[in-house]
Amino acid sequence: MKLWIGWLRRRRTQGAEQSQRATENEAPGRSVLLVDLAGEVAAFPEQKLRSGGFGLRLVRGEEEALAALAQGQFSAIVVSGRARVPFFRALRAATRAPILALDRGAQEGHMLEAFAAGVDQFQAQPISPDEVVARLMALLRQG
Repeated sequence: MKLWIGWLRRRRTQGAEQSQRATENEAPGRSVLLVDLAGEVAAFPEQKLRSGGFGLRLVRGEEEALAALAQGQFSAIVVSGRARVPFFRALRAATRAPILALDRGAQEGHMLEAFAAGVDQFQAQPISPDEVVARLMALLRQG
């Protein structure tokens, strides 16, 4: 048990250090919080976003996302993977930033619930890296 607690503390410290470095390198007005719920971060166009001038902070899971929002402001939020509707409501309550949800095999009922909970755009995956960047730029123009 002590080993687990020690590992968890080290992991949190490392995550905070990485987040600080990522925040320092973000482009003003174009910072994106990427919430990876599906464990498919390798498939996400991180490099494409960075080369498009977006600062990027990656978190895994709902709790980390809400903690990140409590620590800083983001221009947009991208949720990759199946999110629960209460999580979308919590995101909307925590920020006015546009929310783009990416979900593999999304059904119409879930999409409609997500929109009602505050999601600005919902896209079924797969989605090209160029399209993600284009959608984010469109969302930021609207805001």
